[in-house]
Amino acid sequence: MKYHPHLNIIAALLLWKIFCLPLNLHAQFSEEKINNIYFEKLNYENVLSNNVVKCIFQDHQGYLWFGTADGLNRYDGKNFKVFKNDPFDAHSLCGNIITGIAEDKKEVLWITTQDGGLCCYKQNTISSMQFEQYKHDP
Repeated sequence: MKYHPHLNIIAALLLWKIFCLPLNLHAQFSEEKINNIYFEKLNYENVLSNNVVKCIFQDHQGYLWFGTADGLNRYDGKNFKVFKNDPFDAHSLCGNIITGIAEDKKEVLWITTQDGGLCCYKQNTISSMQFEQYKHDP
């Protein structure tokens, strides 16, 4: 591959743009808009099922999902919905120690658990609280 000195100039300009662009964007916000930004601390007292958050995922609808050491929590920006395993309900979450959350191309949410295996949550179903369980087979 032949060396082209003008590529160094292009790379330098790109780096300059990447690092200086956030400074330019910050200057475009008015002080009023900055003062109206609100942050809320989310923790166990605010209805997270547990303070040990093992994973976080945002799905295609904008819900934030928090996988904790004691349940799955869905946050819509205002309220939490907590999902936990019920050993007497085959359509509940398969375990309570959530280790991973992902969404496939068909918008199916997949949840991995340390204590119960794999399960999926199909948000387009009529009963939106149903999970399909794939248990560990020792």
